[in-house]
Amino acid sequence: MEEEQQIHHITPREITACILQKKVAVTGIVTKSTQIRPLLELAVQICPLDYSMHSRDLSHADSMVKMASKTPDGKPLELEQGLSKYKDFQTLVVQEAPESAPTGQMPRSVIVVLYNTLVDKAKPGDRVCVTGILKALAGPNHSSTFSVILEAESVNASQTEGPQITDLDKVNIEKAMKEDDIVNHLTKSIAPSIYGQTEIKKAILLMLVGATEKIRLRSRVRGDIHVMLCGDPSTAKSQLLRYVMNIAPLSVSTNGRGATGVGLTAAVVNDPDTHQRTLEAGAMVLADRGIVCVDEFDKMSVEDRASMHEVMEQQTVTIQKAGIHTALNARCSILAAANPSNGNYNVKKSPMENLFFPESLLSRFDLIFIVLDSTTEEIDRSVAEHVLKMHRHFDAMSGKKAENEIDVLEVVDAEKEKEGDAPVYQDTSLYAGEKLFTNKFIKKYITYARRKQKVVLSQQAQEKICDAYVKLRDSERKKRAKHNFKIRTLPVTARALDSLIRISEAHARIRGVPEIEERDALAAVQLVFYAHFDEEWDGNVTTDVARKIRSYVTKQLVNEGRDVVTFDEIMEKCNVDENGLKDVVGVLEFASDAEERIVYKS
Repeated sequence: MEEEQQIHHITPREITACILQKKVAVTGIVTKSTQIRPLLELAVQICPLDYSMHSRDLSHADSMVKMASKTPDGKPLELEQGLSKYKDFQTLVVQEAPESAPTGQMPRSVIVVLYNTLVDKAKPGDRVCVTGILKALAGPNHSSTFSVILEAESVNASQTEGPQITDLDKVNIEKAMKEDDIVNHLTKSIAPSIYGQTEIKKAILLMLVGATEKIRLRSRVRGDIHVMLCGDPSTAKSQLLRYVMNIAPLSVSTNGRGATGVGLTAAVVNDPDTHQRTLEAGAMVLADRGIVCVDEFDKMSVEDRASMHEVMEQQTVTIQKAGIHTALNARCSILAAANPSNGNYNVKKSPMENLFFPESLLSRFDLIFIVLDSTTEEIDRSVAEHVLKMHRHFDAMSGKKAENEIDVLEVVDAEKEKEGDAPVYQDTSLYAGEKLFTNKFIKKYITYARRKQKVVLSQQAQEKICDAYVKLRDSERKKRAKHNFKIRTLPVTARALDSLIRISEAHARIRGVPEIEERDALAAVQLVFYAHFDEEWDGNVTTDVARKIRSYVTKQLVNEGRDVVTFDEIMEKCNVDENGLKDVVGVLEFASDAEERIVYKS
C-alpha cells in the first residue's frame, strides 16, 4: 500500500525535474510508435588478434552508448553475436489527451521506452496509462541539458476521460431523465445565445450521445452519428462547432483549409534517431470515442476528403505504405460545416451542385442541414430582439455570467470542468424566465448517458422505422417525378435506414429508457425527414403539402363560394396522390363543414 501511494499520477505536462528517478503513472494518448528492434543487453566482444573476450552490461536505459571498437591498449574488437544477449526494444510517444490540453498551447508529450513483453502493447490512437521510472538521458556533445524518458514497467489501457460525476450530479441527472420532455428541454439549453435552429441543435445533442456500435460475425455497424451543416455565411455554423468543442467530453477541432488527408488519418514519417519509418496518428485517430469538428469543410481538396470515406463508415484507418501494414481505430463522430462554392446557397440546386461534393461522401452523413439566411421581416425582427436581449442582460450583469457559465465563444480548461458538483439551471433572467440547463450539467448528462448500457429495439419501434423508411423512399420517388418538388439534400438510400436506427437509439439513451420506443422512432423519422427535405413529417405527407391543401380548399369553398371540391382537382392543383390526400383530409382541421364538401368525383 505504501508503494502505491508513492506513485505520482501525472500527465506529460506535469513532468518536472523534481520527480526524476521516481515512479510515476503517466496517462495520455499514443501518437507515435516505432518498429520493434533488438537492443543489446549484454555485449560480448572478441579481439581477433589475441582472442581475448570483453563483455559490457548495457541493460540500463541510461547506458545507451556506443560500443567500444578498441581495447584500452588499442587492439580492435568485434561483436560476438552468438554470445551476446538481446532484448526487444520499442519507443512510444505519449501525448496529453486533447480534452485535457489547455487551449492555445501545444500539447506536451513524453518518450516511453518499452522492453521485452511490453513491446507492441499499444498503437497510435490508444489511450494508455504507463507506469515506470522517469529518467534523464544525456544529450549529444556533452550538453548540460537532458532529455526525459519514461522507462515503462507496465502499460494498461485507459478509458476516455470525461467530467467527474459526483453523487449529487447523478441524483440530478436521473431526476432530469424522468422529465417527459427532457429531449426538448436539453435542446433548448444547447447554445441558447443562438436564435432558432431547433432541429440542428437537437441533431447535435443526439450526435453527442450517439448509439452503440454493433459487432456481428466480424462485421461492425457504427454507432457514431455524422452531421453536416451547409448553407449561407453568417448563419452561426462555426459558432455551433465551437459550442460542441466545449460541451463534448472528448473533441478535436480542425480546419479544412489547413488540414491534409494524413493529418486527419495517420502519417508514416522518418524517425530522426533511428532513421526508420514510424507511424503518427492524425486528428480522427486521436479523437477515438469522441467528436471531430471540421470547419471550412468545403476548402479541403478532393484527395483529402477522399481519405475520410473509410473513417466515416468503417471507423478505422488502414495504413499500407513504407512496409507498414496496420489498421488504427477512429471511432468518432464528425460534425462538419461547409459554405457553398458560389457564396450563397442556391436552393434550386442540390448540395452536390452547391458544394461539388461527391454523393459517396455526402451519403455517409446521417444528417445534412441546409442553413439559409432567411430575409423575412418577421425572422429578422425575432433575431434582432434575441441578440439585443442577450446584450442587455450581459451589460446588466456586468460580466457575472461570463464567470459562471460557458458560452459558445468561451474556452474552458478541461481540468476545472472535472471538479465539483455541476449547477443544474442557468440564470433565468438571461432567457426570458426559461429554466435552461447549464453547460456543465449538460456535459455531465451526456457523459452519464453515454455510459449507460445499450438499449434494445422494441417491436413497435421496429415497425414504425420500417414503415417510415418505405414512406421516405416513396416520398423521394414522388419528388423526383414532379419537377416543382426540389430535393434539398440527398436521395434516401439504404444508409438512411441505419441512420434512423442510430438516431432512435440516441434519443432513447437521452431519456434513460431500456428500449427504443415508438416515440423515439418517431422523433428520428421527423429529424431525418427534415434533414432530407427541409420539411416536417406528419406520417404520410409533409406539413408543407398539408398547408397547401388546406389553403386551396378553404379558398375554393369560402372565397369562391363553391359547393364541393373534388379529389381529382386537389391532386392536380396540389401535386399529391390519392392515398396521401385521403390521409391528410382526415387529419387537417378545416373550417365549418369543409371536410364533408370534399368529394371523390364532381
